[in-house]
Amino acid sequence: MPHHYKELAEEIDVRGTLMRSALVGIRREIVKLKKEKKDIEKRVGATEGRLKLTRSEEINFRKKLTEMANLETILTEEKDELAERLKKVSERAEKIRRIGEDLEEL
Repeated sequence: MPHHYKELAEEIDVRGTLMRSALVGIRREIVKLKKEKKDIEKRVGATEGRLKLTRSEEINFRKKLTEMANLETILTEEKDELAERLKKVSERAEKIRRIGEDLEEL
């Protein structure tokens, strides 16, 4: 029997060594995974920050585009009004020229 206990003790010792070795490997992997997690969390945070900035810029650009579109509408209306006024002035000038010609014929 003592021989049997010795073999059993050796087997337990071998299993213990294997388990300790496995635990060391698992601990290393856990440390590695924790580091990867922190790195990914940092990258996600940075990406979220850039995304917020991009959204903010987009909102500002949309506001500016709206302002520019409104200004374009105002300027187009002014241009059309000035074109109409120019047409009327040209018509008046033409009438005055014809009246001048008619007066010269008299």
